[in-house]
Amino acid sequence: MRPVPALLRAAALASLLSVGPAGAAPVLPATLSSAVVPLHLPLSALQAAAERQAPTLLSHIDQDQVLLGGLLVVHLAGDVERSGPLVLTPEGSSLRVELPVTARIRATPAGIGAFLARDVAGSAVVTLRLTPHLSADWQLQLPVQADYHWTDPIRLELAQGVNLDVQGLVDPQIRAQLNGIAAQIGAAASAGLDLPGHARQFWTQLAQPWTLPAAQLGAPAYARVVPKGLLVSALNFGPEQLSLTLAASFAATAGLGTPPPSTVPELPPLQTGTPTVQGVHLNLPLSLPYPELSQLATRYAGRQDFPLPLPLRPRLQVRRVTLTPQGQRLQAAVEVRLTALGVPVTATLDVTGTPRLSGTVLTLEGVTVRTRPSGLTQRVLGWLADARVQRLVAQQARADLAPLLTRARQDVQARLPYAPAPGVQLGGALTGLRLQQLTVQPQALLVGVEAAGELSVQVSLR
Repeated sequence: MRPVPALLRAAALASLLSVGPAGAAPVLPATLSSAVVPLHLPLSALQAAAERQAPTLLSHIDQDQVLLGGLLVVHLAGDVERSGPLVLTPEGSSLRVELPVTARIRATPAGIGAFLARDVAGSAVVTLRLTPHLSADWQLQLPVQADYHWTDPIRLELAQGVNLDVQGLVDPQIRAQLNGIAAQIGAAASAGLDLPGHARQFWTQLAQPWTLPAAQLGAPAYARVVPKGLLVSALNFGPEQLSLTLAASFAATAGLGTPPPSTVPELPPLQTGTPTVQGVHLNLPLSLPYPELSQLATRYAGRQDFPLPLPLRPRLQVRRVTLTPQGQRLQAAVEVRLTALGVPVTATLDVTGTPRLSGTVLTLEGVTVRTRPSGLTQRVLGWLADARVQRLVAQQARADLAPLLTRARQDVQARLPYAPAPGVQLGGALTGLRLQQLTVQPQALLVGVEAAGELSVQVSLR
C-alpha cells in the first residue's frame, strides 16, 4: 500500500534564511507544530482476502441422526454452499461482510421407513461485523461479531411429531468458516495498512534536520526537528477504503550553520485523538552584519536637513551612521553636519543604547549621547549638548529593516518549492516576515523572524 503524502499547514515557516556567519547556534525557542499523514487501504484488498478464504463449500453433512429413542435412524447427506458473491458494506467505524449460502439436504430413514425420505433446502445470509481496534503496541486488531440468519429456514418433518434438527448440525461448521474468513480479513487489513511500519517511518522522517535555502549572501541555515508526540485518528471505513490519520507534534528549532546530529526518539505508545496544534511553526534567526545594518541606518536617516531652534538657526544633517556592538548594547557613531550662516561643520556623536524592535524598525532605548570634541568650537559643542539636538540625533540612530525583509521574502519565495530533506518538500506562498526578538553578537545582530503565509510541506513515506 502506498500512503497518501501529507499536507502540513504552515502558520509560519520562515525566511529561509540569512546573511550571517556560519556556525551560529539556534537562539529561538520552538513552538510545537503538527504534521499529518493519511493512510488508506482499499476495500478491494479486503474483498480479495475474504474471497480467498471463503470457500464454495461451507459445510458438508454425512451422518446419521437417531430419533424416537433409537427406533428410527435417519441418514442426512448434503452441502451448504455459497450462492453469491461476498458483499462488503462500510458502516462508519465498522465493516459488514455478507455472504449468501444455500443448503440442500436429503434425509433417508433406514429400514422400513425409507419411503419417508425427504429432500429439504434452505438459504441463509452470513453476516460478519468487523470493528477495528488499535493496541498500544501499534497493532491493528479486528474483533469480529459473526452471525447469520436463515432467510429460508431448513424445516424437516418426516412424520407428525418427528422433526429433524438439520440446522443444529450445520451451524457449528458454518461458524467455523466464519472465523476463518474474519481472521483472513484481519490479517489482510493489518498487513496492508502496516500501521507499525508507517508510524516508525513517519516518526523517523520527522527527525531529519531540514536544510533551509539561505537568503542573499548564502549563509547555510537549518531547522532541527524533534518529534514530540504521535496520535492516531479513529479508523473509518469509507465507500472505497479504510482510512486513518497519523498526526505528529514536533518542535522545529532553526539556526545558522551546520545542524547537530539528529536523534530519533523511540516510537511512543499509541494514543488516539485529534491534534490540538495545527500547522508548522518555525522561528528563524536572521543574521544582520553590522556593516549592512549601518547602511540601512544611514539610508533611514537620509540626507534631509533638520532646522534647529538655536542661535544662528543652524541646520543639522545626518551623513552616516555606523553601528558597532558594545556588550549587549549597540553604539551608533552618528556623523552629522551642522550648517550655520553657510558654514558647514562636521561632528561625530556616539549614541549608545539597548536595541529594540518597533515593527520593522530597529531602535535604541536607554540612550546616552556623547560628542567627540576634537576640532569643534565651544559654540558647536554647546549646540550639540542641547537636549533637543541630542534627542533628534538619537532618533536618527535607527534602521528600518523592511527592505531587507522584503528581499529575504522574495529570495525564499523564488526558491519554493524546495526539498529540505529526503521525502519532504516545502511549497506555497510566503506573504511576510515578522521580527520578534534580537540578540547582540560580536559579528552581527541576530534577529528572530517568524514567517506568515500559506505554506505547505509534503511528506512522503519511503
